[in-house]
Amino acid sequence: LVLVSGGERAGDDAMYRKAEQAMDAGGLGCIFGRNVWQRGYDESLAFVDGLKEILVQHPSQ
Repeated sequence: LVLVSGGERAGDDAMYRKAEQAMDAGGLGCIFGRNVWQRGYDESLAFVDGLKEILVQHPSQ
């Protein structure tokens, strides 16, 4: 099990790159905290939809 711990809130592109790098390295999923919760509701949903697109491109093994 490998956890990639975040830091301060970052922009969408930076977080999507971090998620993609984790998945490319063999990750099986992502957990985000402040980068989801410190947004408005609609903005959070849009961000999570973007994460979902990354995850479906990296099926679990």
